[in-house]
Amino acid sequence: MPILPIVSIGGHEAVLSWYDGAEVAELLGWKKKFRLNVLPFTLPALPLPAQITVSVLPPFTKTLDYKPEDARNPEVLAKLNEELLGQMQAEMDRMAENRLPWIGKVLGR
Repeated sequence: MPILPIVSIGGHEAVLSWYDGAEVAELLGWKKKFRLNVLPFTLPALPLPAQITVSVLPPFTKTLDYKPEDARNPEVLAKLNEELLGQMQAEMDRMAENRLPWIGKVLGR
């Protein structure tokens, strides 16, 4: 089955995080109990306005070249993961060009 990669940029600008809270999550035992490695402290409590841009990439069909048992092969998975993440990162880099923090993409730039 093909994978439909979707990437977005700008959501991280809606909340200002001043501390990731990794130590707090560990002290509370949430790291082991809930698999929460961080407990971020953010300002403000409500999200800021932000321009969020979403891009849907073409379906990733390389997975169709493999057999179901290849899903247990770490080398195959690593190869597919690297290629898919590379495509997604390239799209995010393209989307980030000329983007201004907290303003987003300005028309005409």
